[in-house]
Amino acid sequence: RSRRPVRARLTAFRGPQGNANLTAWTSFEDSRNMNTQTAVRALNALAHDSRLEVFRLLVQAGPDGVSAGDIAERLRIPASTLSFHMKSLAQAGLVDGKS
Repeated sequence: RSRRPVRARLTAFRGPQGNANLTAWTSFEDSRNMNTQTAVRALNALAHDSRLEVFRLLVQAGPDGVSAGDIAERLRIPASTLSFHMKSLAQAGLVDGKS
């Protein structure tokens, strides 16, 4: 089981009740205009139930991230399936694997 943490790349802020809210996308430029291609890739990757659950878990974990093995265990996703979903999230620029 991998212990290398995976982190969400979107900026998340804590709401009034301490819940993680996705309020700032890294795909916004300084002018606050969203890059359409970046947004479409991100939304497409999140349009699958399992990938959305993985991303939620990573946002809640914050900058410390969660290892792939722990993600698989917590969400009851087989390792090979999780690997497929992580690849989609990484290609969309939504997750970042760090050692």
